[in-house]
Parts: sequence; C-alpha cells; structure tokens
Amino acid sequence: MFRPNEDDGDLATPAGPIHDTAKRRIRDWMASPLALRRVRKTTIAALLSALVSATLLLWVDSRPSVEKREGCDRGATCSGGDHFEAQLDRARKQLFTGRLDYTKPSSLRLTVGKPSYFRAAVLGTWVVKKEDVQSEKVTVGGQVTVSLHCSGVATCTPISSKRQSVTDDPRFKDGPAWVWEVTPKEAGTVYFALTVTSYYENTTTVLYEKPPITADAEVKEARKEEGATSWVADAYGWFKKMIEELALIAAGLATVLGLWLAWKTRNSYQPTGSREPPQGTVPTQPTQPGQAQSPTSTTARTGPTAGDNPPSDTR
Repeated sequence: MFRPNEDDGDLATPAGPIHDTAKRRIRDWMASPLALRRVRKTTIAALLSALVSATLLLWVDSRPSVEKREGCDRGATCSGGDHFEAQLDRARKQLFTGRLDYTKPSSLRLTVGKPSYFRAAVLGTWVVKKEDVQSEKVTVGGQVTVSLHCSGVATCTPISSKRQSVTDDPRFKDGPAWVWEVTPKEAGTVYFALTVTSYYENTTTVLYEKPPITADAEVKEARKEEGATSWVADAYGWFKKMIEELALIAAGLATVLGLWLAWKTRNSYQPTGSREPPQGTVPTQPTQPGQAQSPTSTTARTGPTAGDNPPSDTR
C-alpha cells in the first residue's frame, strides 16, 4: 500500500512496517558515536579534496603564461612587455665567457709630461698572451663597452670607439680593442678602474657588468740630463731660442724698411710734363740737319747772375 505524501500530493511514498524500520535504523545510526566519527572523516576528506582542487586550478592557470613566453622565444607573436622580457632572457642565455686583456699599469713607466697609452681587448677565443698584459675572465656577448676611469695625478682620454661587438667565433681571433691616452700631471700615484659592460643590442639595457678591476701606478718626475749631455742640450736650446728671436727681429725690420721705401718713393715722384726750365735760361732752338746743337743754353741779355763766374778773355 502507498500513502500519499502530505507535503506533496502528486508524489506517493511507500508506507508500511519496512519503511518505518528503515527510518528508525537510520536515526539510531546517526546518533551512534561511529556515525559521528565517519561524518568527521568525510568532512575532513572533503576539505582536503577542495584544497587540492584549488591548487591544481592555480597551477593550470599559471601554465599558459609560461607557454606563451616560450612561444615568444620561438618567434611567436606576443605582447610588448612579454616579448621584451623574452628577448632579454634569450640574450642573457647567449652570453659566453671571454677573456679581458689589459696593459699592466707597471709597464706604462709613467713620467710627468709624457703621455702613455693604456690598451684593453676582449677576446672570445684563446690566443697567446703578451708579457706586458694582464688577463681576467669576463662574461660578455653582443655589444660591449670597456670604460677606464682614472683618478689621482693623471687623466685618461679615450681615443677609440666606446661600444663594439664581441663574438666567440673562432674565425675572429683578434677581438675589439680600446685605447686611452694617460697624461700624468705631476709626480704621485694614479689609480685605474676598468669596467666591462654588455648591453642588449643598441639599447642601454645592461645584460651583464663585471665589477671594476682596480690597479694603480706610480708617476715619476722627468729625468734631467747631467754632465756633457746636459751642456749640449742647454746650448742647443739657447741657440734655437736665439735663432727664433733673430728671425722675429729680421721680419720686423724688413716690414719697417719696406714701409719707409714705399713712403719715400711716393713723395719723390713728379710727372715729366709739368717740369719747367730754370729761371734765367732760354730754351735751345731745334737744330737743322747738319748743325751741331750747342752744349749749353745761352744766357739772358741781362748778364750773368750773382755767383756765376765771368767769362774768361781768350785773347
């Protein structure tokens, strides 16, 4: 027999002694200590299952970004930030261990007033090292800059390109080189700091920078010549200075003399057409053919002027 459910008239629930017995047994089991322990275990298992599921979900959500970054490394299309980070990671993986060769500071033999040259080179392959060169291992690659900082009694002026490319290709045994002119100002100690920096392509992003390599060197005074050599050097310097001064004096005198001659020539010049015969003389008449011209002009009828000698009597 079935008895209609009081809560829902459309559904029918079975009624009878079997149904009542089942309900009573379930109530008794739920009230027993064994049931409570099982409920607790079930609750703890459910909580642990939820925690594990959340952890798996978080791990699965993080995988796409890693795959995306790996895809950027393989050349796939990525966003701006992810692509730049992927390129930097790939560039850092391509760095290699090279060798930095630089001049021993003690071999410079620095002297006041005499410039010396400090050289550095980054090599990607093995080559024979020179005697006056020190070597250091350095991590490099791509675009490299080697900087030399000087302090103390000398200045360092770079005379080579600042940024150069470095490769580990064995076909290129001579690596890029940097040169500085070291000019001591006075006697004392000069301190050097050499820095090697690798950049990402042509940007200012640093891939790796080696800690500065420090060194120092002594600067000595210029040695003065002694004995006969000193006398010859002094005589030569005096003679050279005297020649230079005489050349300057001669050039000044020649300039003054030239100006004086130009002024005198300009004031003494007169045109020939404006010249008149002296007073008291009569111009000579042109001679006929066959007649000789009188060597002197005839005097005026007024007689000789004062100061002239009277004609002598030839009789």
